[in-house]
Amino acid sequence: IATAASYPYNSTSSSSPGQCSQGGHIAGAIVTDVASVPAGDEAALASWVANNGPAAIAVDASGWQFYTGGVLSNCSAGPVNHDALVVGYDNSSSTPVAASSRDGSYNGSAEAQATVGYWIVKNSWGTTWGEKGYAHLAMGAGKDCGVTTSPWTVAASTPVATVFDWRTQGAINAVWNQHKCGDVVAIDIATIAAANMYLADRTAADKTGLVALSIDQMTACADG
Repeated sequence: IATAASYPYNSTSSSSPGQCSQGGHIAGAIVTDVASVPAGDEAALASWVANNGPAAIAVDASGWQFYTGGVLSNCSAGPVNHDALVVGYDNSSSTPVAASSRDGSYNGSAEAQATVGYWIVKNSWGTTWGEKGYAHLAMGAGKDCGVTTSPWTVAASTPVATVFDWRTQGAINAVWNQHKCGDVVAIDIATIAAANMYLADRTAADKTGLVALSIDQMTACADG
């Protein structure tokens, strides 16, 4: 995948990808593998995120446009229709601070929020959505929008902490505002690949830091 600096995100809102540009780009990452865990395994998903980095998820985001903050505890769990990214979780029964007013009927009461674990999820609808582009989804069957329906780039092991968030490690790029539906998978791949390289680079003598990778290359050049 090319760096975002050498291949900027200029995709349009149309259903077709932009014109592919083949040359003159700086290589930023090589995607070598994809991993998965059994569906419905919250412990395995949390463990992967804590030990390896962010994981992409397929969710039912039917009502997400109304989310403004807090823990989303009565989320729809119908057919999946959107892709997002788990960057952390909190099992310590703490309540996150909302970036704007909560819709109590949709996000659940403050009392309920204080006693439930939640996923920290990065979306691709810009920073004006949710909590500066992020959502907190309650853990538990029927409450998490289908977070564990079909996670990818995940593998099973034991959780190492009750609270974990890769944003505090400097491993997550800025929130994108997707231009069309199909761009979200490319956005997630770019975020995961950049985080993996950053984490591998932490012990290197010559550190390059967190690199932004190209979205348009993956959407426009998918067939090439």
